[in-house]
Amino acid sequence: MNVDTPLERRTPYDYHGCLAHADVTYVHGSGEIKRVMGILEHNKECFNAVLTRLPAIPLHPHVFQIALLQLTEGARFIFFSLWTLALY
Repeated sequence: MNVDTPLERRTPYDYHGCLAHADVTYVHGSGEIKRVMGILEHNKECFNAVLTRLPAIPLHPHVFQIALLQLTEGARFIFFSLWTLALY
């Protein structure tokens, strides 16, 4: 990288000051969740954000499949259903 070139944002969304994130620790074999921590609420600007550039790294096919399920059925329902079945 050239030090004279300003850094460019590469994430798909512009930054809106939202610090929301979740760190989930789980047991790989059983799927048992050991810990969830982080900032779990988004700010208003984040909820209104739109995709401004394509992601630098394509989604893994399984992540894409789960995302489509969440869009079809509703994220909260699918997340807890898959979590219960230890598929998420």
